[in-house]
Amino acid sequence: MQQPRAQDVASQEIDLFDTVEFFARHKLKILACGLAGAVLAAAYSQVMPPVYEASIIVKMAQAPIASTNSSAVAIADVEEAALLLERLKNPGAYTEKSVKACAPDGVKLFPEDMAALLKVSLVKVPSSVVIRVQRNSSELAARCLDAVFEMLREQQAEQKRQRDMMVKDALSALRSNLKEYQNSIKSIVKSDQATAVLVMVELARFFQQVNQMENLLSMGAATRLISPARPQFKSRTGILIAGGGALGVMLGLVWGFLSELQRKWRAGRVAAA
Repeated sequence: MQQPRAQDVASQEIDLFDTVEFFARHKLKILACGLAGAVLAAAYSQVMPPVYEASIIVKMAQAPIASTNSSAVAIADVEEAALLLERLKNPGAYTEKSVKACAPDGVKLFPEDMAALLKVSLVKVPSSVVIRVQRNSSELAARCLDAVFEMLREQQAEQKRQRDMMVKDALSALRSNLKEYQNSIKSIVKSDQATAVLVMVELARFFQQVNQMENLLSMGAATRLISPARPQFKSRTGILIAGGGALGVMLGLVWGFLSELQRKWRAGRVAAA
């Protein structure tokens, strides 16, 4: 049982020695290729177009929700943040104006490009999303996000308007039904005045609640910009240099491996001769 273990240890020591010897023999190749890769990457980073990243935090438009209980009043989002996140993945969500605002001069963008260009995610701020974009100038990045915000503000304003119209129609129908019911009570309950008074008081309470609900429609808030766009230069030099250096080291290792194979092949030929 002891002999195989001793052989394994000896084999590991030989492998480790061969590895160290390999790096020692080809260290100049590896270092030279790594340095060359880093220098080329640094040079490329200086000639490539600059990248500016900008982001905005948008808070959803809100509207009131009221039940028949006048004390149960709440403010709810016109569009949930998670639903907006999914909607902006659809090219059909973007207007022609917003697409044009995000395009560099002389370049035509399509709605399909917007879905990939904008990075939308949820944030810790309630009912809000953060929208990021990268462009080759700070002015273009800010212009793009400003146009996207205006697009969202108009879209959610239209959603709020449509919902308010539905609520108004429902309240108008309810008011009409209450009036008909009130007239029916007046004509039916003549013998029992006490019951008629109680019913009329209850109807008056319902009318008051309908009026309160109609007044609540004026509440709520439009889509808001919590954090405006502040484009910042996004340097990629460090990433490119690290990547170029790593690629150079890999090429140096391949060069060293090929040199090692060539050395062994020559040694074999000499031994055979």
